[in-house]
Amino acid sequence: MAVARLAYLEVLTAATDHGILDPATHQLAVDALINHWPDDDPRWTLLNHAA
Repeated sequence: MAVARLAYLEVLTAATDHGILDPATHQLAVDALINHWPDDDPRWTLLNHAA
């Protein structure tokens, strides 16, 4: 699982570096992955609005 998470973080970073993903969305997505947001976490709404 840690390898898959690392690969996903690399994809998020590459997308941000190439202007495909907004930096705020990148930050929220990384936080969600690293901190294992639960399904009912209100921060998901922030991520949905940022994307």
